[in-house]
Amino acid sequence: MAYGSGWELEEPPAFWARVDDYNRDDPRLEEMIEGLSWALLTSPTDLPNGWQLAGTFWYATLGMPPTYLVFYEVDEAAQRITYSTIERAP
Repeated sequence: MAYGSGWELEEPPAFWARVDDYNRDDPRLEEMIEGLSWALLTSPTDLPNGWQLAGTFWYATLGMPPTYLVFYEVDEAAQRITYSTIERAP
């Protein structure tokens, strides 16, 4: 989905299927993802809860407890953010 900030956010169906799996245990999760999406569109590489793994791959933490790790890729040249997956933090 594209917004006015110049960044585009891709949310693959496999990502949302994974969110749906976790959403059964934590109904707040969709709202947290929505908040993360808006924050990413503002500044995808400058989140207080986001860390760079390697190259263009990042992750952000959500919630407490349970805490989730949302993995995403940032393509600065194309101004595109792509969600990869979500996992429950160990």
